[in-house]
Amino acid sequence: MKKIICAAVALCLVLGCLCGCQGVLFEKAIVGEWTAKTNILDSGVVTETTYTFNEDKTGSISGLFGFDIATTYTIDETNLVIVTDTALLKQTLSYTYEFDGDNLILVDSDGTQTTLTKVK
Repeated sequence: MKKIICAAVALCLVLGCLCGCQGVLFEKAIVGEWTAKTNILDSGVVTETTYTFNEDKTGSISGLFGFDIATTYTIDETNLVIVTDTALLKQTLSYTYEFDGDNLILVDSDGTQTTLTKVK
């Protein structure tokens, strides 16, 4: 009986650790530079935007309007929230997301999908 109880306790500890550490995995996976290519108004003109996510939850969006925008972000198992706070642009961008290999797929509240590719 003691063996069964010990095994059940050990299993609960392992499962609790795995569930508790999952958010950390997402936080580490997003760190780095990611690029997105956007076709402006379906004109054939393609722009590239670079998203940088640092370990300290800061980052930047580069390429928009020709300058860098400082950001902060939060991430959990299903949501990524990017906050910009500059003199010209103050907004909160909320997405659901998923990792697919070297791609990070963001979906906003309107269902618009943006695919970012990890810069190696």
